[in-house]
Formats: sequence, C-alpha cells, structure tokens
Amino acid sequence: MKPIITLFLATVLLAGCASAEVWRRPDTPQQVAAADIAGCRSRAERDGYGGGLYGGIAGYDYVHRCMASLGYHATVW
Repeated sequence: MKPIITLFLATVLLAGCASAEVWRRPDTPQQVAAADIAGCRSRAERDGYGGGLYGGIAGYDYVHRCMASLGYHATVW
C-alpha cells in the first residue's frame, strides 16, 4: 500500500509543477515555446502515454525529455 500512496503523492506534486512550468530557450519567443510543447504533448499522446497513473507520469517524463532535446529548460516561474 505504501508504494501506491507514494506514487500518488509524486503524481500530485508533478501535476502541480507542470501547471507552473515555463519552458525557456535563449532567444526563443514564448509563442514558439508553446507550439513546441504542444508538439511534444501531441507526440506523447500519439505514442500512448497519458492513460492512467503510470501513463501520466511516463507522459510527463516524455514531454520533459522531448523539450530538453529541443534545447529548452523548465523553470517554475
């Protein structure tokens, strides 16, 4: 039971961080960053991430790796 509770709490924390994240890349307007993250999220959904608890966590990781591969870094503000 403890692993399930831990996983649930981690998911809640990640979800809270995801809504406050701002993706930044030098000399890139925020509109371009928004389009890039939409593309990464679309690819995550197309590849089957996002369903259920595990899929949500794996999808979050997928989007982060996708954005990092494009040269972005996430900030909380």
